[in-house]
Amino acid sequence: MHVGATTSQPATTRGFRIATQAAAEGAMFAALAALIDRVGVYGSETEELADAAMAQDVITAVIAVPALAVASRRAALGSARAHLVSVGILAFLAYNYAIYCFSVTFGPLFLFWTALLGLTTVLSVIGLWRAERLHMERLVQPGLLPSIVLCTVAVLFATLWLLEIVPDLHDGTGSTSAQQWEVPTNPVHVLDLAFALPLAFLAGWGMRARRRWAVLLAPVMLSFFVVMSLPIVATPFVAALRGHAVAWGVVLPITSIAILCAIALIQCLRVPTVTTDR
Repeated sequence: MHVGATTSQPATTRGFRIATQAAAEGAMFAALAALIDRVGVYGSETEELADAAMAQDVITAVIAVPALAVASRRAALGSARAHLVSVGILAFLAYNYAIYCFSVTFGPLFLFWTALLGLTTVLSVIGLWRAERLHMERLVQPGLLPSIVLCTVAVLFATLWLLEIVPDLHDGTGSTSAQQWEVPTNPVHVLDLAFALPLAFLAGWGMRARRRWAVLLAPVMLSFFVVMSLPIVATPFVAALRGHAVAWGVVLPITSIAILCAIALIQCLRVPTVTTDR
């Protein structure tokens, strides 16, 4: 028989579901509006920043929002695992809107992005709190692979970012990657080093010791990384379609990371089959 697929209480409240639906619809509107009026929204940005932002909009509209809608619906039916996935997607949206709000030139979607940043951030926090309150970590399967993947991804990207940041600080020339976007600092470096990578490492390391909070956080971070990888993979294709310089070298390694994170996520959320003797 299958055990542990659902909680004894609804995985989400009615208010949380309504707010999540509003976030999904708002994200879809913002993504489509930016893609339709890309000159008005991204016309003042560098090619590199505009390509990356448009890739995020495409993934948001085509994958993130539909996935959030499905996960939210399943969570409403009692699936705790779907709830954890939805929290990871909400965190992805919050991450994106933080970049838009602080790095994209003040424009027609500024207030909309700001509202979505606040909404998705609050929903991510409340979603984790709800998961902790209902002890959803009991429905997660701790394993070596998720632990290794989370720790490896965290260390790998922290190392890559520091290999750029430290020499730039030493030379006093400013951030190399930020100059490509013509922004003061690279927002990806800030968000990754301040939040995403430490949380991923702690979740992976804590899962080895079967810490309750780490077991709960691990599938959220894996969901986040799976969705976060997709705009990076999509950016070279967007650049190619727009006739810009293309960096194809990121496609294979980031796709590999996305696949590993997806496999680890599936392992975390698999439903164990228990055979009972009669």
